[in-house]
Amino acid sequence: MKFINLPEEYKAAAEILGKRLGADAIDVCVEYSHSEELVVSYDGKAGAIKCSAKHHFARALGLFVQYYKKSGGKPFKKTERASFDTLSCMLDVSFSTVLTLDSLKEFTEYLSLFGFNQILFYIEDMYEIPERPFFGYMRGRYTYAELKEFDDYAFDLGVEIVPCMQTLGHLRTYLQWPEAAGIKENDMVLEPQNDKTYEFVEQMIVNSSAPFRSKRIHIGCDETHGLGMGASFKKHGYREPLGLLVEHVNRVAEICKKHGLRPMMWGDMYISFASKRYCNYDTEAVISDEIKAAVNPDVDIVYWHYGQLLGADPVLIDKYVELNGRAPIFAGGVRIWLSPLCDNIVSEKATRISLRDCKSKGVKEVVNAVWCYGTTIYQTCLLDLGRYGEFCYGDDDRDLVERFEFVTGASYDAFMMMSNFNIPYQTEEQRAKASYWADGIGNIIYGCDIMQNIMEKNITEFKMGDYFQDHAGWVRTISDEEAAQWDAMYEGTKLSEHYRKYADWFKPLCENEGEWAYLYKFCYSLFEAMAYKCEIVENLRAAYDKGDREMLRKIADELLPKYIAALDAAKEAQMYHKDKYLSPFGAGGVEGGFGSKMQRALGAIRRIKKYLSGEISRLEELEVEKFRYPGSGPTVFVR
Repeated sequence: MKFINLPEEYKAAAEILGKRLGADAIDVCVEYSHSEELVVSYDGKAGAIKCSAKHHFARALGLFVQYYKKSGGKPFKKTERASFDTLSCMLDVSFSTVLTLDSLKEFTEYLSLFGFNQILFYIEDMYEIPERPFFGYMRGRYTYAELKEFDDYAFDLGVEIVPCMQTLGHLRTYLQWPEAAGIKENDMVLEPQNDKTYEFVEQMIVNSSAPFRSKRIHIGCDETHGLGMGASFKKHGYREPLGLLVEHVNRVAEICKKHGLRPMMWGDMYISFASKRYCNYDTEAVISDEIKAAVNPDVDIVYWHYGQLLGADPVLIDKYVELNGRAPIFAGGVRIWLSPLCDNIVSEKATRISLRDCKSKGVKEVVNAVWCYGTTIYQTCLLDLGRYGEFCYGDDDRDLVERFEFVTGASYDAFMMMSNFNIPYQTEEQRAKASYWADGIGNIIYGCDIMQNIMEKNITEFKMGDYFQDHAGWVRTISDEEAAQWDAMYEGTKLSEHYRKYADWFKPLCENEGEWAYLYKFCYSLFEAMAYKCEIVENLRAAYDKGDREMLRKIADELLPKYIAALDAAKEAQMYHKDKYLSPFGAGGVEGGFGSKMQRALGAIRRIKKYLSGEISRLEELEVEKFRYPGSGPTVFVR
């Protein structure tokens, strides 16, 4: 492709993305012109791209190449207009998924092709503070030079990097060190009413923002549990948490102002304080004059909602408007946390509903949060990020399949099918009723011990209604009638057969070559391991109770070794992901998780064989009365 009239500031994006897209193979002249709408067209002889911003050009370039290749060089025209001023991804690198600099660059390329213009870079303690050597120690923190290079690269693609840090809670990994002893409220939260705390906060703000061009900064302040009840209580006596939060935010806002920064913060605590149930999704919360007065007008408020209460956004957005008279920044979330694989079915449902509501309520800044916990294959978030792009530049996501596969080279169907790790989706009805609260069943099963299994009864007598009982008093608990409806919808589900079905689905993809081969192998191996694990649990206690020594021998000699082999294959695929895309810091937890599961399986083999040989007379673990796992409370996990 050859460009005519292309602005100088767009040329780096054209070069970077042109290489990714193979644009050099297209022998066409493309003329750029300014337009508030995003337009790509080709008349059979020459092409045109019209837009008004660098990130719009990045999306337009991808669209042009996509449509040119699709049409085989025949004329086409596509027009779009962005519904949101800011299309952002919050990318977390603080929970043992530390992307390398090259991975950050690649990720930004994907985002730019989807039309994003911002990354909220969630870095907690993942940057350097020279005065505090233990800040980010052994966590894979980034150097100033790395962050500056990342910012420069993103800038060329039209993407603003906004540092997101924590100035009150979520600081456990630093507060564990003796260096932080004088500023702790508790193990997670900084001590308010302490001048030394604000010296530290200023160090964080200065050093986290220094590598980036952006004059915006996210100061966190969510989930500050125990505020006012730790060190500050001992020193000063009881203070209302709301008052402490207000004073803290005001002091942090002044520090930001001093350094020319515009802060934003999570708004959940304000709604929680306005709720009689202390619930940040309470549609009956009353925004009193006291709550309104607590909000600093110089701090933008972010309303996060990951699908916990679908359909409530219009009411809750209005409550956020009551706080400070303007629409909040909306943050949805890809359902990727606490699980190796993303549930794109739950994400799809939440995204469609929330973004339509955001448009109707005049929200102009939207974020899709990607919380990358240690077990996560982070690229599985790309599908829902693509969906955000389609809803920003159009009214629906009808073109998402083609768009996603063109931009990533991955299989749309595979990304959707991996959702079955978390919930058994066997029918369209089940998929239509996808729920945030029922999600994550697979991860609980995945983490459980074989012999001392808290999920035994849930696996052998599978009932979906069990998984809604965790949330009484926060959002809602479903009625017995509703639980019965869920149970009826899944009646007869055998989890071993469910996981085997999707292992078989992914198996042919393992023959594929290319960038995503490791992911398909990981999915296949993970579903394979889950199929064997569920088959073992479905038969183990019954065989022991009946004295079925043949089945016990099969479990010890055949099923458990196959389960271990599948885990080992999944580990190898995930280690490929770690080695290629991530810093080694944090990998130990993932390797340890696989290792502990395999060692416990070997322990199960040893115990069963000792029983079969008569060396021991009982398997006490299989004689304990097992209860249905209710979705809350202590767990016996093997991580």
